[in-house]
Amino acid sequence: MLFAFVIDNHSYLSYFRIMFVCICRRYREQDIRRAAHAGLRSARDIYRELGAEPSCGRCLEFAEEVIRDVHVGTPATDATGAAQAA
Repeated sequence: MLFAFVIDNHSYLSYFRIMFVCICRRYREQDIRRAAHAGLRSARDIYRELGAEPSCGRCLEFAEEVIRDVHVGTPATDATGAAQAA
């Protein structure tokens, strides 16, 4: 986990954390979430959209967990956008 310190407009120190999902490709959790919110539903599709396939693959399980978290309560669709049966 990487911590970064910034001085905001209120002139006090605050910190935020940057969670990397894929160290090999430097994809952050917020990158995965943003792509999932845009409608992508698999880690491999998101990685392709971000520019590169997974390298070692150890991150895929966590990436899929982040994607599921984004899509909780959203009906699954197929490639054409039609709702899939549960």
